[in-house]
Amino acid sequence: MKYRTVAENQEYILTIQLDDSYLRDGKTAYPIRIDPTIEIGNNASTNGIHDVTLNSNSGSDHTSTALFVGKRSNYGKSRILMKFPMLNLATVHSSRNVLDAVVELRDVMCEAEAVKVNCHMFEGNLWNQTTVTWSSAKADKYSSLLSAKTISYSNGVNLATPFRYEFNVKNAVKRWVDGSFNQNLGLMFKASDSTENGSTAKYKTFASFNNSSYKPSITVQYTTVISRNEYFSKYDPDKYNYDGDPENINVNVPNQLYVCRANCYGYALSVIYNGVLEMDGYVSYEDNQWYKQQPGDFALEADEHDVVYFEDIIVNNNPEATWKNVENNMEYDQSLLGFTVTKYAPTSGTLAQFGESSRLIALATGNADYHFYVQHSDGTWSHKQGSLNVSNLSISSGRILTNENIMSLANEGEYSGGELKFYLITKNAIVDYAHDHRPGSGQIALFYKELAGDYLETAVSISTGVNYGRIDFAEDNDCFYISVSSSREYNINIDEYFRLNDEHRTNSNIRCILYNNEGTPLGNCTSLGTSTLSVNLYPGTRYFLKVINLNKVYTGYKLTIS
Repeated sequence: MKYRTVAENQEYILTIQLDDSYLRDGKTAYPIRIDPTIEIGNNASTNGIHDVTLNSNSGSDHTSTALFVGKRSNYGKSRILMKFPMLNLATVHSSRNVLDAVVELRDVMCEAEAVKVNCHMFEGNLWNQTTVTWSSAKADKYSSLLSAKTISYSNGVNLATPFRYEFNVKNAVKRWVDGSFNQNLGLMFKASDSTENGSTAKYKTFASFNNSSYKPSITVQYTTVISRNEYFSKYDPDKYNYDGDPENINVNVPNQLYVCRANCYGYALSVIYNGVLEMDGYVSYEDNQWYKQQPGDFALEADEHDVVYFEDIIVNNNPEATWKNVENNMEYDQSLLGFTVTKYAPTSGTLAQFGESSRLIALATGNADYHFYVQHSDGTWSHKQGSLNVSNLSISSGRILTNENIMSLANEGEYSGGELKFYLITKNAIVDYAHDHRPGSGQIALFYKELAGDYLETAVSISTGVNYGRIDFAEDNDCFYISVSSSREYNINIDEYFRLNDEHRTNSNIRCILYNNEGTPLGNCTSLGTSTLSVNLYPGTRYFLKVINLNKVYTGYKLTIS
């Protein structure tokens, strides 16, 4: 193997050279598989893995060569915190690209007695291995179970590498990639509750990163190729939430106000209000004038007589009746909007992950209101309460919502004790489906200004020539992909373009960025000065285009590829 330095300490090109005599040897069997795995050792580094044993009765120890899990005399409960500061996931474009991930721990005592050890994502405080304690870390805050192993001599001796146990942490890595969980919090390993609360000492001993022979390890398998799926959904609060002063919200400026253009129903459907809200001047949250999409709104425009009017949807102190009214109106809406809503009944306490041909949403009804939740592609959930910001936390307990806990946490607050139902919808996760709700507007179906994806994963196909689109709100990203038919130099140009009834905004500073199939930027052009990007493109390869507005204003554009 030889290497060439591209950027010192940043990028290198490695070339595998096969021995010519080996290739020509009659004993060499074809086809030959060249394993692309590259292992970078951190044995000499103190930063490869941080790990520490937390003891409920006697502090912690990060200098030992051993880690302990279970119940120990004089120490109380013992749990392991572990994180991976040198694990760089920046090149993994989305959780869908994570193929597998395992952490290996070496049992160094190999005792006959069995102890079940569970692995969780840690949800407590950020920690430093040299100073962390049970109380400072908040050691009782951790996610639902990722994976578990029963540790004993008889189990360990039969492993592929004796006494080295693999814990599956794929779901943790997926959530670190998408940002729904903090990678710097790491993982927690703990014994089962029955062991920790038992009357006798019972624990297992693993090698720490300080152990020269049996260090723990993490292995992540991923692909760099962008995997397209129109149902890809990501928790992305910065895309939607308004971070300015709520007392100075201008409802007539769409780029400020995703927060005022959808509530939980609109957020669940990935539908926003189109254009400028029909209100006068400046208002605050207290004016209660934001647009609240309600189940049945679309059907009412079509004069569907069986739709339950908004004032009658909620039946006080009767969550089941409220749920039936909401479901009735949803069915009328979806029949007009061109997608389906199908009931889904979970078969276990952990929800299945959807997103290949439909998305999963949840409807919680309480004694005085109803609320929608949305499943994301990394197994987490989020929601939007009325005009409030998008959040991935449960309403009362403040826990990150996941497939493992949504059924126990969705009915919190004003929805406590109510109904919880799940639905599969075939409306994709792309947000750029705006609609007009002014009386007499004639817009019953969704208003298609342009059908662009919000992420490279949801990019929509376009052709060479002229394409039109619109930035609908401040953090709107319009993503497209293109495949060319011939090898040559192509010119990509973007400029402002306004159709009838579009609000004209000057100096919008629109930028178009070109990416290859692995998400690496190849160049860009902007509307300022109408610069052109000239680049060689080749058949058989997909290229991606992302259009953004650097000035965060609502504007139309013309994208030309020639």
